Amino acid sequence: MDESIGASLPDRQYRINEEIRRIFNHGAREDLEIGGHPDFDHLAESRSHEYGYVVSLFMDVAGSTKLGITYPPDIVFNIKNNIIRCAIETIQAFGGHVHRIMGDAVLAFFRNENTEIADSCINSLNCGTYLIKFVEELVIPELQRKGVNEDVGIRVGMDYGPSEQVLWGMYGYRNVSEITATSYYVDIAAKLQHSAPKNKIMIGQSFKEHLDLHDDLIYIKTEGSDKIPDKYVTPNYKRPDDSKMNYKKFVLNSDKYYELLPSPSEEEGNLKIQATPKKENTAVEAQHFYSCARAFKKDPNGLSRLGAEFKATFRLPAMSGPYRVKFRVENHGEDAALDDPDNFGNHEVFEDAKIRNDGTYFCSHWEHTSYVGLHYMIVSVWDKEEKNKIIGEKKFGVYVT
Repeated sequence: MDESIGASLPDRQYRINEEIRRIFNHGAREDLEIGGHPDFDHLAESRSHEYGYVVSLFMDVAGSTKLGITYPPDIVFNIKNNIIRCAIETIQAFGGHVHRIMGDAVLAFFRNENTEIADSCINSLNCGTYLIKFVEELVIPELQRKGVNEDVGIRVGMDYGPSEQVLWGMYGYRNVSEITATSYYVDIAAKLQHSAPKNKIMIGQSFKEHLDLHDDLIYIKTEGSDKIPDKYVTPNYKRPDDSKMNYKKFVLNSDKYYELLPSPSEEEGNLKIQATPKKENTAVEAQHFYSCARAFKKDPNGLSRLGAEFKATFRLPAMSGPYRVKFRVENHGEDAALDDPDNFGNHEVFEDAKIRNDGTYFCSHWEHTSYVGLHYMIVSVWDKEEKNKIIGEKKFGVYVT
């Protein structure tokens, strides 16, 4: 190993924050400090406690112990620091708060007084997914170009703790203290991380159930050549009544989920889709969101006509038009299964596309947000007779909570 490698390893920002916040329509971020949490820092003065939900993300560098055997400390430091810096930037880009850095690990909290719980979960999941992609496609190739050939990666664990089961307060004494969250769900995030395969996300049962993530995107980890299901967090502690917790854990299919997420290339594609929260037959809302960027409200009684308006834009030769746009709904989750066991309420509809002054085509379609879960609006462009597909299907993820 060339001794100059340690000095030549990248020592820079990855400039993730601004780009991610732009494509996910997140506002400017002012909270860039580490430790505690801005929602609860006032507890240092009052010495009191407060309950409040939290979504915890725990990341560590997989294979870091072996690095210390293979390389001298300066190279190990640079390897870990580049991954940790990438993690910090990605966490902040998705609105998370870096709570603690522990050697080769980072603990972050996702929550905000002005953010819905589901959106905190979504931000955490999107953060973890992008973080894995950044490490695989930015950090690792850069390290390899500098001569680091070890099989380095990360593991991510995350879970959601409801307000009544998360206590915030100050540990220690004044000036030797920390504002932090006390909860089974915070502790379990570290165990989920430890159990995650390399470059994968392991989520807890509470997190999975809050978003009602479906089996197309999550799976049970297996162990050994016999592929024995590893369903539960270990140790599998017992409750006071002597029954086992049997707290479930799930691996996210992060490659498949990443395909749903917006990216800078989104703006280069021919077919662009956005969604806006909107009641039926009302004026268009100013906000618009890309796939899987936030949660839409479920209509609680089916009478409020809550929903989402989907907007598709594309560019095709006007001489070949007019065009029709197919909006195909693919629902998932317990709500849809209970309401329509055979078809989950799935359906499709065609709408006319209209040409605009700039030569692009535009088409919109409103849908009722009837079911909790992660659903898909699948959009394609057809000729006017609806016989020939001109632009293939594009899948748009819609969270409803």
